[in-house]
Amino acid sequence: MKVKVRFFAHCREIAGRELMEVELREGSTGAELWRSLEEQFPKFKELSSIVALAVNEEYVNTNVLLKDGDTISLIPPVSGG
Repeated sequence: MKVKVRFFAHCREIAGRELMEVELREGSTGAELWRSLEEQFPKFKELSSIVALAVNEEYVNTNVLLKDGDTISLIPPVSGG
């Protein structure tokens, strides 16, 4: 199955892009997607405990089952005023 991953803020800087398509096996979870991204972008390992995951614009935990065509957003904490 294929999902789209949208990167925001620091995640976008690490990935060097705003959007990418990722191929996963059927029944993959958000955690499995994250591990796949860590393999491609090792600096993501430093962010695993602070990045929020949203699937189709709804915040979820990493146990969520992903479906073909889902859009996953990786949202690190934002500070400032």
